[in-house]
Amino acid sequence: MALQITLTHATGSPAYTIKADKIVHSFVRFPTQAPLPGVTGTATPAIFTLDLGMLLEQISITGIVDTASPGGSVPSKANLVSILRTWWNYGGTATDLPYLTIGSSESYYGHLKNADFTQEGALEDRWLFSMIFLVRAPKP
Repeated sequence: MALQITLTHATGSPAYTIKADKIVHSFVRFPTQAPLPGVTGTATPAIFTLDLGMLLEQISITGIVDTASPGGSVPSKANLVSILRTWWNYGGTATDLPYLTIGSSESYYGHLKNADFTQEGALEDRWLFSMIFLVRAPKP
């Protein structure tokens, strides 16, 4: 069963629906630890941990896209590459960014971090894709 992801530009241009095989929504924190030798008076150093509260939220999507567009709002590989090249400019506010919608309820503004396309011998007419979006803000 494929999971539905909709990519929509903030300007209201046509939305595209892609079918994903896997969606991963992850949160990563960045604490730093450093040993402080000699503080405890023993051979075992004390551990100093600094956490500035930085949090990275990202959504990873993997799936299969057709070489030729099946039509409608479902993009081909060429359509998807064009979207990725032109929609994500890194300026403005969060609401100026394109957003992705997971299913019919969860929407997020964000930046495209990475996109990979792979073609395998058994799937000459299809491309495997992987995309990572850095979430900037939830869309209300």
